[in-house]
Amino acid sequence: MLTGRLSLATHPWLGDHAVLGAVLLPGTAFVDLALHAAGTEGVGCDRLDELTLGAPLVVPEDGAVQLQVRVAGPDADGRRALEIHSRVQGAPAGEPWTSHAVGTLSAAPAPDGGDVPAEWPPAGAVPLTDGSPDALYERMAGLGLDYGPLFRGVRSAWSRDGEVFAELALPEGTDVRGFGLHPALLDAALHSVALHEGLLGAEAGADTGEARVPFSWTGVRIIAAPSAGPTALRVRLAPAGTDAVSLLAVDPGGRTVARVDSLVLRPVSAGQLAAARAGRFRDALFRVEWTEALPAEVPPLARAASRIVVLDAELPDRPARMPAAVRYATARALALVQRELAADAAGEEEPSRLVLVTRNAVRTGAADAARVDPAHAAVWGLVRSVQSEHPDRFVLVDLDTDPEPGPAPDGTPPAWAAALANGEPQCAVRDGRVLAPRLVRAPAAPVAGPLGLDPDGTVLVTGATGALGRLVSRHLVSVHGVRHLVLTSRRGPDAEGAAGLTAELGALGAEVTLAACDAADRTALAAVLDAVPAAHPLTAVVHAAGVLDDALVGSLTPERLDRVLAPKTDAALHLHELTRHRDLAAFVLFSSLAGTLGTAGQANYAAANACLDALAQSRRAAGLPAVSLAWGPWADAEGPHGMPAAAGTGVLARMARAGVSPLAPDEGLALFDAAVAVAAADTTAADAGTDAVLLPVRLNLPALRRNAATRPVPALLRGLVRTPGRPAVDPAHGPGALAAQLAGASDEKRRRILLGLVRTQVAAVLGHTSAEAVGASQAFRDLGFDSLTAVELRNHLGTATGLGLPASLLFDHPTPEALAAHLSAALPADGPDGGAAPSLLAEIDRLETAFARAPQDRAVRATAALRLEVLLAKWREASAGPGSAPGATAPGPDTGDGAEAEVAQASDEELFDLLDGELDTH
Repeated sequence: MLTGRLSLATHPWLGDHAVLGAVLLPGTAFVDLALHAAGTEGVGCDRLDELTLGAPLVVPEDGAVQLQVRVAGPDADGRRALEIHSRVQGAPAGEPWTSHAVGTLSAAPAPDGGDVPAEWPPAGAVPLTDGSPDALYERMAGLGLDYGPLFRGVRSAWSRDGEVFAELALPEGTDVRGFGLHPALLDAALHSVALHEGLLGAEAGADTGEARVPFSWTGVRIIAAPSAGPTALRVRLAPAGTDAVSLLAVDPGGRTVARVDSLVLRPVSAGQLAAARAGRFRDALFRVEWTEALPAEVPPLARAASRIVVLDAELPDRPARMPAAVRYATARALALVQRELAADAAGEEEPSRLVLVTRNAVRTGAADAARVDPAHAAVWGLVRSVQSEHPDRFVLVDLDTDPEPGPAPDGTPPAWAAALANGEPQCAVRDGRVLAPRLVRAPAAPVAGPLGLDPDGTVLVTGATGALGRLVSRHLVSVHGVRHLVLTSRRGPDAEGAAGLTAELGALGAEVTLAACDAADRTALAAVLDAVPAAHPLTAVVHAAGVLDDALVGSLTPERLDRVLAPKTDAALHLHELTRHRDLAAFVLFSSLAGTLGTAGQANYAAANACLDALAQSRRAAGLPAVSLAWGPWADAEGPHGMPAAAGTGVLARMARAGVSPLAPDEGLALFDAAVAVAAADTTAADAGTDAVLLPVRLNLPALRRNAATRPVPALLRGLVRTPGRPAVDPAHGPGALAAQLAGASDEKRRRILLGLVRTQVAAVLGHTSAEAVGASQAFRDLGFDSLTAVELRNHLGTATGLGLPASLLFDHPTPEALAAHLSAALPADGPDGGAAPSLLAEIDRLETAFARAPQDRAVRATAALRLEVLLAKWREASAGPGSAPGATAPGPDTGDGAEAEVAQASDEELFDLLDGELDTH
């Protein structure tokens, strides 16, 4: 197998081969790759029997693609199969390769295909180019074949008796070393086909306005010396059937250079090339879709034991206007979460789920889009991040009506209780239905093209001197033809690189105004907008400003919350208010995946971005243009959306374990175009606004599927990774299995088991391939742990042991040995009653697995929930033991509705009657 790397940086000459706006690797380059593989040591072939081209290989504007040329062993006739594949450089290990060509190689001699006439031009031949090939290439450009100087190789052409004779040459000074026949020179031979309508056969039909590109090659042999290929050719093209030609090429001295028995050309449309470009976005452009979970009607006895907090009740003095309302709501929510976590740490009460009930925080469809509340949306973003730090501790429930304080007079549970029964960490209740968010692939983008901006208009870019702001500003000018830009940042012309950016954009033909403006300052922002000249009115806004101030939720303060909210949320809301009456073609907000998926240590940033998403949805519901792009991380880009240079392998490893890969700059810009195109097309859909929020993020789904075997899949991703919300319990990993290992173990064996568990989990979190890389007495800080990896390890150990562990676990027990000792003390010792513990816990593990795999049948689930309530009530009563105070129970969460006592005191027949009543089976 041969491997290589291809980019415009390493092979700049490929930039001269553009087809319908995309730089494609020419078909002749695949021939060169195949024949190069044929001639390598151990292969021993010199003829390409057949090569069929598949998906076009789009060469990225930035970044690179990896190439693989695979040659199989010889068959009985000595022929070898060949395949050529590619994928984006830096793609995850599980990312599939795209097949571009398949064929066969042999050592058979090429048949004699005739000769090029010695007389040149041939006697009786009729000129086809009128002495200049310019008309040919103008015509080809009109068909989308926009070739640069290197690929404009036809110098003259003639026809005689249905054949075409052409004279070709590369530009003077072209480096042909390493090529038996330079792909650009062989490609030029094919251009002559366009000069003679009858060459492809009468059935090829009239000009359809589609470009023709190579489809399959048969009987190809390059005879030129690989180290010194020719720079000029004379070729003869003859009909070889419908849509096919044969080719013979000689150098100016008459020596045969190449023979092709048959080359079939096929038309290619702009849509096909757009699909080829979009194909690499299949797992890189997503949206959130709300799908029905369990029915809203649930038996009162099946309600989960949780504490309910209605957000509106926590916001008695909420400001009426944005953005003050956003800041107030998020600050109160932060205080509420921190109060709960502090109570947990102090052991003031038994930890239980905190259910935060909001109203109109999320858009689930067109019917509720106009009611989305950005302040409540920001709270969802904040709590999503908290959920990542503290799994199974917090639940978000959104209603479209005022939350009900308790059951109705007839005993019907409130809507939020119905939502709790489904086990989803986030859900919305709409018209009595419980909906859960799932990430799905966005629809395919329309044919890529300009954004449709008026060239006389002005585009505003905030955060323009940041890494992404600079990239997008260049992209708008160089690709989309924007000629008037207003760029803002806090420091304006004094920002690092600002002068160079302005000069670069000016050299590209743009008129640039760079202003120092804090977009969170409404007055300053209004002054910038008012200064846009009437001759070049504002036509588009790209809001790319933002800052980071990462910390675990326990360390956040209102000030740190404000620092992140201001440049993101305040600025976006001001832009909305100040431009809502202007005729804009585009309003693009740079949001983040953090606001949708929830990223540990970024609760403030998640809140800000969730607010931006809600703003885009509100604008679309009002008939205004808007799209919020919730970016995943970018590679080689500093700033809130990028990967800082100092991030290190730990951050990259943590992201890889989460199934997220950074976007290369060219991929991100292509996704920018695709997402804006999808959102623009969505304005005419029946459910307009569905794509107001799109997530350009590179997901490694194979890695996520592998992870699902041993760890929970985030609820948002369950539509893409189709496994139970909790993984099947691996006998070697669950708490029951650990208890079984510890049962009867000596103190020394117990120590070794727990130390091995800690070292194995540490290695997994830090990305080591073996626990041997983790020293037993090494300090966690020396191993490279930070607050985020500490939380991740805490969560892994909690899953493995079944213990509730604090976020400060690694700081309280700073080495693997110390942590193992703590776990040993926390886990029950094997005593007189300890023998049953491993079996009991293992059975609970098995039961949890059965529940995860159970069908979504309401009656079955209700029956199971009731039986569990009965079992738990009886166990608590038995656990209280003789001598307990009347009514005493074992410690545990209180359902708060008397269900436990009701169940405990009921006879079997009363229980069945109660169940039948709940299920309406009488």
